[in-house]
Amino acid sequence: MKLINIEQNTEEWLQAREGKITGSRAKLFSSRKALKREDLEQLARKHGIEIQRRGVTGNLLKTLKSVAELSEEIPQGEIIKAQTQAELSTGVFELIAERLAKPVQFSDYGEEVRSWKDRGHALEEIALKELSDRVGLNFTKGKFYLSDEDDNIALSPDGIIENDPTIMAEIKCLSSPKMVENYYTGSAKDEYWPQIIHYFVVNEKLETLYFFVYSDLFVSDTINQQLKTITREELTEEIEFAKAKIKATLELVEAECEGFEF
Repeated sequence: MKLINIEQNTEEWLQAREGKITGSRAKLFSSRKALKREDLEQLARKHGIEIQRRGVTGNLLKTLKSVAELSEEIPQGEIIKAQTQAELSTGVFELIAERLAKPVQFSDYGEEVRSWKDRGHALEEIALKELSDRVGLNFTKGKFYLSDEDDNIALSPDGIIENDPTIMAEIKCLSSPKMVENYYTGSAKDEYWPQIIHYFVVNEKLETLYFFVYSDLFVSDTINQQLKTITREELTEEIEFAKAKIKATLELVEAECEGFEF
């Protein structure tokens, strides 16, 4: 064990811990992986072990061996090997981010910026300019819009094209670990999918939405700038479902409100 002569709970100590598996993180990385049934079946097949039970006459039955039975028959060394395999996870994304991204200083983005969310809002205009340069369009900041079908359905788009309602942009400036996670899994699109669909619900003329996930903390623009282009054509059924659900919700709200006097 090597001594690094720095005091705990200091800025130097915090920086020294970044990108490393420390004691407080050990649970995330050194615990045994819980093997699922499909994991055990895969190991069994690899070693020529049948996953079905045999009858008294030796014929294969339709019933499958239990997890306990498979665990007993598979060589324990192989089970341990499978349990120690590392996988992409939230903890791994954090380690990667700490190694590849500059440490964030919220004050660099403004006096009122104190969190990742605040930073995200502060970065939106810069992200919009980067998106404009990347796709060759002149995006400007959107305002507040109501649906032509119902004034109670609204949208505040991040980016619009003047005099062209067929194109809009949604910007997400995420934390460094979330940027890494999105790079590997596309999780941001999944997380904000209802919001994406809502663009097409409110703006009937919208044909293309640029979903841009942005950061300024990584050396690589592969992580800093992650773009998905989403079209109305691919969302037709989901848009209609969202419209129906929103309509039903607003009808319920109206019915409930009718019983009260203002």
